[in-house]
Amino acid sequence: MANDDGKNEIQLLETILYGPSSGLFLIDRHINRLLRSATFFESRKDKNENEKMPFDFVQNAEEFKKILLGEIDKCVEKIGRGIRQRVRVVVDVDGIPTVTSSAFESKPSNSTIKVKLDTEPTNSENILLMHKTTNRKVYDDARKRVGIDQNSNNNDIFDVILYNENSEITECSIANIAIEIYDDKTNKVKWKTPRIECGLLPGVMREYLLETRKEEFFEGVVSIEDLTRTQKVMFDGNG
Repeated sequence: MANDDGKNEIQLLETILYGPSSGLFLIDRHINRLLRSATFFESRKDKNENEKMPFDFVQNAEEFKKILLGEIDKCVEKIGRGIRQRVRVVVDVDGIPTVTSSAFESKPSNSTIKVKLDTEPTNSENILLMHKTTNRKVYDDARKRVGIDQNSNNNDIFDVILYNENSEITECSIANIAIEIYDDKTNKVKWKTPRIECGLLPGVMREYLLETRKEEFFEGVVSIEDLTRTQKVMFDGNG
C-alpha cells in the first residue's frame, strides 16, 4: 500500500490549527486519533518477537506524545507564536514525526464556497477512509473527476463531495460535511452529519461537535437527495 511518495508503507497524517491565543486547537483529539490509527495498523501485522514491527511505538504512547509535542512546539516557534498557523504532522512506521508549519488564513465561517458532487461512488469498505494517512489517492481521484487541479490556486471549485455505493453522502476531500435540517419534534434547526459506517474519515472537529453539541449536531444517513434539498451545508475541516 503506497503513500504519496510511492513507498510501500503507511504514514500517518494530522493537520492542526495553531492560534496565538488558542494554541494548538483540539491537539489531544488529534494525537488520540493518530494513536488509534497506529494501533489499528500495528494490530494488522503478523507478530514476530525477533523483528521490530511497524507502528510498535504505540506501546510507548506517552513517550511518543512527549516527543511529538516537542517537535510541534519547535516548529511553531520557528514561524512565530504570534502568527496563526497550519501545522502538518507526518509520522512514519517507526514513530518518527516530521513537522512543518505555514501561516494560515481561514475563510469566514459564513462564507459561500462552490463544491461539486463526485461522478463516481467511493467504496465505503476502503479502510484508508477511516484513517488519515499520506495515501490520498481516493481523494485525489475524486478531485480530478470534477475538474479540480491540485496544482492551481485559482480553482473555481473549492472541493468535491463524495458518496458511497449506496448513494449516501460521506465527506469532502478535505472536510467532513453536515446538512441543515428542521426537526419537527423540537421545532429547531439541527445539523446531520454522515455516519462513520458510510465510509469516511472521523474528523476531530466532527467528533468535538458530536460530543459537545448533542442537541443540534447528530449522525445519520445523508442521501444525495437530502443534499439537494437542504438549504445550508456545513464543512468542517477533518484535520
